[in-house]
Amino acid sequence: MSNMAHQRPNSYIQVLPDAVSSTRTQPDPKSSKPDEFLISLQFSGNSISYYWATNQQDSTDPRLLDWANRPLLENSILINLQEFMCRETARESIAIELEDWQVSDEELRRIIDMALGRIRKAVISMPARHNFLYLHLRVDLIREQFIDASTIYMDDQVVRMVPAIESSIESLERKKIVAGSAVGECVVCMEEFSGECEVVSMPCLHVFHEDCIKKWLRTSHYCPICRFEMPTS
Repeated sequence: MSNMAHQRPNSYIQVLPDAVSSTRTQPDPKSSKPDEFLISLQFSGNSISYYWATNQQDSTDPRLLDWANRPLLENSILINLQEFMCRETARESIAIELEDWQVSDEELRRIIDMALGRIRKAVISMPARHNFLYLHLRVDLIREQFIDASTIYMDDQVVRMVPAIESSIESLERKKIVAGSAVGECVVCMEEFSGECEVVSMPCLHVFHEDCIKKWLRTSHYCPICRFEMPTS
């Protein structure tokens, strides 16, 4: 595939807590100072790219050409409560740890803003006597590039996506989302799960709107997030 004219690049980011725990550290009997409040952060995730072919001559949906999944580097950071309460200090500390992630300044800003929101929610929900928080944040950075189909030359190669078999699509598990739960968004339509709603879970445990994932799997048998493979005919 060559001579691609890229149009309308989009990126979508979700930051979800994979693990959250808190405890109270043992006080130092030799110190009269109050115990320090510490926050241990671990970041991991994936950078996922989708390439769509569009045709300006008709109104059909874009056709998925290809996609790629690249794991992001795992990073850890330890900050105290005072550093966290100073927003600029917290942003700078996290930015330094994530500087090897190869993301744009705007994407990095959005990742940090979402991460700070997740940390704040975890701190507020901690028991009052706890002074140590561990938080593992999973970041999914999803990029889309739309390509004018008239500029794509296939060099005698045919791009063909393989759908999942219909029986596997219809057997997907349905789940209820409780209002206020931190489930996130459907990465197919890029919309948040609002209030109490029903979603569909794939065997890899990623969840989507039912109509969205069924339409997706009738084109591609891969999970849109982790590339888990559904059965094919």
